[in-house]
Formats: sequence, structure tokens, C-alpha cells
Amino acid sequence: MADLANLPDDGQPRQFPVITDRVDAWTGYDAEPIGAVYVKREKGSDTVEALSATCPHAGCFVEMDKESKCFRCPCHNSAFTLDGGIVAPSPSPRPMDSLECQIDKSGSILVKWQNFYTGIEEKVARP
Repeated sequence: MADLANLPDDGQPRQFPVITDRVDAWTGYDAEPIGAVYVKREKGSDTVEALSATCPHAGCFVEMDKESKCFRCPCHNSAFTLDGGIVAPSPSPRPMDSLECQIDKSGSILVKWQNFYTGIEEKVARP
């Protein structure tokens, strides 16, 4: 992922790809991108927050709109604050999905990647 020392403490989310080995029914793929996360930390803080870049409405990729200082989904115009909250009016049934994260002893940021069901109010992890 990234090191805490390389994540500025300015409250601005930074996008990072989620890369892992993947296996489907017949083939294995090494180091495949499977999604993305936005990670940020506040001024003077050593804790980080992570949000999935997948829109909870229909699963499209949420992009950061630096001009309006919010996240936007290009598929159906859902909008979210930089903390992941819904900006009304929005077709998204819930805020952006937060992800568990921690800093290991070496200073690396570790994010627990999960996919969640889209289109429902409740945040439910996919198996």
C-alpha cells in the first residue's frame, strides 16, 4: 500500500490501487488491480481513514472532484463529502463504505479490502 511518512497530513484523500493475486475457475493472475481506496489523515494525526472507491449505489468508480471538494460518481450523479457522507440529493442509499485500516510497526498503511453489496441501505460485505 503506502507508508504513513508518504501520506501528507492535510486531510486530502489520496487514491491507491488495490492489487492482489487473483484466481478464477481456471486461471491465476499475479498482482492484478481489483479496486481502489481513498486514504487520508488529518493534520498532526498518525491515524488514517480509508474509503472504498466503489459507489454504494450501483458499483461505479467514485472520483474525487477537487474543484467542488467532494467525491462524485459519474454513473448516476451520487456525490459524497471528503469524509464519505452523502451530499443530497443523491441516489446512493448510504454513505461511501469505510474500510478498516491500521499502521504496522514499520509504518506501512494496511487496509482491509472488502466488496459490499450495492443498492441497499445497509453496509453488507460480499462473501
